[in-house]
Amino acid sequence: MFDRYTQKAVRVVYFARMEAGAAGDDHLGPEHLMLGLIRASESLWRKIAGPECDSLTLQLKSALSLPGQAKTPIPDSLDIPVDDHAGIALRNAETEADRNLRHQVDIDDVLLGLLNSGSDHPMFEVLKQNGVTYETVRGKVLEGSEGGPAA
Repeated sequence: MFDRYTQKAVRVVYFARMEAGAAGDDHLGPEHLMLGLIRASESLWRKIAGPECDSLTLQLKSALSLPGQAKTPIPDSLDIPVDDHAGIALRNAETEADRNLRHQVDIDDVLLGLLNSGSDHPMFEVLKQNGVTYETVRGKVLEGSEGGPAA
């Protein structure tokens, strides 16, 4: 599934897997992808979140912190079960790469795919309240980011 992913994009998924495991979840969800993204690329996250980066990061981590529950241990590979919303986000990431005429999926594609997933997860409301939407982020990515189309 991750053959097209750059090393930076794979790091997002790897860190998302770690976040899922730390939360005691046995699958990867959009919340894990967001935490993985924040962890994998602080520079991209700071660019997207702007001056309120630290505040928004804390808000997201607070909104996403759920007590871990004893569940089936998450596998050590990237090949883990993903929920429907995370699956949509990852497919959208590939669509973003295609849209930008790139063979490989990069970290900004993962972020855009996640924001364009249509999930009703509460973290998207926190992001929206802070001006982080698919449209605003796409504009910033097009201005040029690490691995972005204008880079």
